[in-house]
Amino acid sequence: MDTKLQVFYNEESNVNIRTEMVNGEPWFVAKDVALALDLTWSGHTLDSIPEEWKGMVKLTTPSSGTRGGGVQTLAIINEAALYKLAFRSNKPNADRFVNWVAGEVLPSIRRTGSYGIEKECKYLPLPKYRPFYDEWKQRITPHISRKELEAVALLLHLSLSHVMKVYRGTGVSSKVTRSITEQAMDNRKKGITYPEPKPVHEQMVIDWDKIGDLEHQAMGLYDWTSQNIDSK
Repeated sequence: MDTKLQVFYNEESNVNIRTEMVNGEPWFVAKDVALALDLTWSGHTLDSIPEEWKGMVKLTTPSSGTRGGGVQTLAIINEAALYKLAFRSNKPNADRFVNWVAGEVLPSIRRTGSYGIEKECKYLPLPKYRPFYDEWKQRITPHISRKELEAVALLLHLSLSHVMKVYRGTGVSSKVTRSITEQAMDNRKKGITYPEPKPVHEQMVIDWDKIGDLEHQAMGLYDWTSQNIDSK
């Protein structure tokens, strides 16, 4: 079955869900649901789902950069399967995700055939495409480390990956952005700054050279010790 999926986005949970109407009922891309619930996606994720609750669709994807377009086959699940996967999730905000789907998305789809028509947009409104994101990131980066991002995740009861997506500009959430900014402002007042992290390959070269220097020092000490023992 060829399809054109609709993409729905929940800013609060930073979740993308693609859906397809099948015989008048909404079905969901299974991988999107699994990722939203922090479930590992593999060939066995849907093993416990009854066959009549899952299916496959074909989606034609456009080319992007060096990646060519083509037909992609996606696993989809119905509403009952979505709830069954939700029961398996240990994610703290799994209930909020289910409430969003059951309380907003599904009723809207059944009434109008789509979710949030008045808010529909062609592309996901990622902050890296919004004005002032680069300036915001430049100002807070000297005062933010992984420790602060982990503190934001703990404070808001979110996963660290969610917070990291907002910080890197690949996700959007106003409450996460405010919390990160507050952490940066607090560190700025305290005079806490962090050095700019070196690119990973540059850091590996530095570490490699350090090991080499230590080896040379060790060899020099060994030679000096050997000569002194021989002289005695």
